[in-house]
Parts: sequence; C-alpha cells; structure tokens
Amino acid sequence: MGPMGIAWYILLLPGLQIACSRNVDQSTGRLEWTLGQCILQVKEPCDDNEVRFLLYAEGADSSSEPILLRANDPRPPPGTFNPNLDTKVLIHGYAGNADFNSTAVIRRAYLNRGGSNVIVVDWGPLATYPCYFAAIFNLLQVGSCTARLLFGLATKYSLHPATVHVVGFSLGAHVAALTSKGMQAMTGTRLGRITGLDPALPLFATLNDAWKLDPSDADFVDVVHTNVGIFGKIEVSGHADFFVNGGTFQPACAGHKNAPLCSHLLAPVYFAESVASEEGFWGQACPSYWHYVLGWCPGDTARDDLDTLMGEQCSSTTRGIFFVRTSDSPPYALGKHQDSTRIKKQYCDQ
Repeated sequence: MGPMGIAWYILLLPGLQIACSRNVDQSTGRLEWTLGQCILQVKEPCDDNEVRFLLYAEGADSSSEPILLRANDPRPPPGTFNPNLDTKVLIHGYAGNADFNSTAVIRRAYLNRGGSNVIVVDWGPLATYPCYFAAIFNLLQVGSCTARLLFGLATKYSLHPATVHVVGFSLGAHVAALTSKGMQAMTGTRLGRITGLDPALPLFATLNDAWKLDPSDADFVDVVHTNVGIFGKIEVSGHADFFVNGGTFQPACAGHKNAPLCSHLLAPVYFAESVASEEGFWGQACPSYWHYVLGWCPGDTARDDLDTLMGEQCSSTTRGIFFVRTSDSPPYALGKHQDSTRIKKQYCDQ
C-alpha cells in the first residue's frame, strides 16, 4: 500500500462505527442519526450548538470575544456588523473547530489588518475525529445553515453577496461551495469569492460538481494546493489554481513525522501570511499540473516573469494554473524577485 492508501486508511477506517441510533428532536422536528460517536444531520432546522457562527466586528482584536449569531435569525448588536465592508467567512475542515489553527491563524491576520467583518463557522461537533464519512454527509447541512445566516444578514442588514469572501480549508472548501449554491437558490446571486485551501480529496475524487468546489461556485474561485493526491485534490478546482512548491510536499515539512498532513495544514498558514505580506507569494503560469510534472513549464527558480499573486491579494481577473515557491521557514513569501538562498535546495533541484 502506497503513502496515499495508508493516509486514507488511517483517515477513514476509524469512522466506521457499529452502534446505530435514530433520534428525533420533538421540539424542532430535526432528524439525527448517530453511528457510534458520529452524528449525521439529515434534516433542518439549524442547531446553534452544532453549527456556530461567531462574528468578530471590525476593529476587534484577536483576543476579543466573538458575538454568537443564530443561523435562522442573525441579530448582530448595533455597530458590530458593517455591510459596507467585505465580509470574510472562515470555515475549518475535518476534526477542526473555531480555534483550530487553520481558522485561528487567518482570523488573526484579518483582525490585525482591519477593514472587514469576520465570521467563523464552527461546525466541529459535526466533523469530529474519527467520523470522516459523517463529516462529508454533514456538509450539506453546514452549507445550508451558513447560507441561511448570510441570507438573514442580506435581507435584514443589507449584506450583498458580492462582498462575501468565504475561505474554506480542506472539507471547509466544499462547505463554501454548498454555501454559495444555497445562497444562489435563495437570492439568485452567488457569492463574490471563494478561496479553497487545499480542498479535501478523500471521497471527492469522483463526486459530481454539485458536491465539491468548482469555478461555478462564486464570481471568483481561487485555490491553493499544498498536498495534492493525498489529503488535497489534484484537479483544477477554481478560476485560478496555485500549486505551492509543486503542490505535494512543502519544504517546511521536511523531516516531519507526518509530512503529508503537515503539508496540508500549511495551506491556511500561507494564506494567512498573504493577508499582510509586503513580499507576496508570486507564481508563474503553466498550462497544466502535468506539464509541471513532466518539466515542460517554462523558466526556472531565477525567473523574472513571476507576475501573479497568490492569496488574499489575488486579482479577481486571474485565470489559469500557477506554480509558487516559498521559503522553508517563516516568513514563507519570497516576493516577486526571489532570493534563491531562501529556497530549499532539494526543491530548486526538481
């Protein structure tokens, strides 16, 4: 069994539980199945304990207490939500929560920069380890509840879908897609932007586009790939797809006991750095991932034709496939005119 098969086996097998029960909440009518410790939600309404929406008002700092919003009736206190600002919606992945690093590091970056409403989607109870199968099943519920929240903010607080930027990590990237589909069904308008951070691969390789992130899900979809073929999807999933350090293994993870997972988890770290980076993560265009693998992409590590920014500052007009190099230690961004001494030698020699 290869490394991809081993990774999938470890990830998926523990989620197969024996005990099964069916619960109906008489007060809400919500139908819920449990497989051992795994929860499968198959009917609305949204449960504010299992999918929480945490608002961080513009001007708040990283230590500020968030404001809990109800999915079906969001009521941000006066002065805490500004519809004239961009709204950043952050969605974690499998086995995550509101304080998981993939969410927290990006939240801190946006709050430190200022100028945005920040909403964190915490669906941790529906994405617990070892319940990967259940987490996938619950994506539709989480996406629906997130869409309902945004619809409530749109109808009552003048939020416009075009100003919404959803940043989803791993399974969270597919939640973002379902959120936009739900929003479009309710308003006729899809979201302005989705950023997919190493969208999850296991069980998404052959699903149709309705269940996974693709370019039709927002006006602009940009994707950062850091562990393709193992935890992250290899296929192009956006208008602009960025493969970092070849897209499979990250130089900062050399020697790590779980290099694939480490590489997967670096996608949100790179994105968080891009929010305020003066150097920037610059990429070079290439016709396809396979052109890169076969060595058919033009240029080398000393190239001067890096002209496309990855991350927060990526232009919404960007189209294509790009390859980005980073340093092997923070700060990871190498800038447009890259210092070859900061690029790990083993990656320069590829």
